Amino acid sequence: MRHHAKASFVIPFLLALSLRAADVDVEIQLRETKYAVNANGSVEIAQHERWRALTGNGRKQLSPIDVPYVQSLETVEFRSIKTLKSGGTVVEGDRSRTFDL
Repeated sequence: MRHHAKASFVIPFLLALSLRAADVDVEIQLRETKYAVNANGSVEIAQHERWRALTGNGRKQLSPIDVPYVQSLETVEFRSIKTLKSGGTVVEGDRSRTFDL
């Protein structure tokens, strides 16, 4: 009886997830994080992400790149920002236009 209660809960949950997936504006295609511990004890964390805008609203959501961090403990550096257009052209982002809020 307990098993049946779990199954009846899972099915509506999965249906709700599939309905939400159709209404998304962006999708994550790749998320990769690399960690390196330096000889001086500091740690470098490199993140590589690829997002895809599925709608016009998704393009607006992806326009500002938000990286949360603790300024007194961490530093953030953008090494590259690229936009891959639907036609296949690549537009390099201007790293000098990044700013700290």
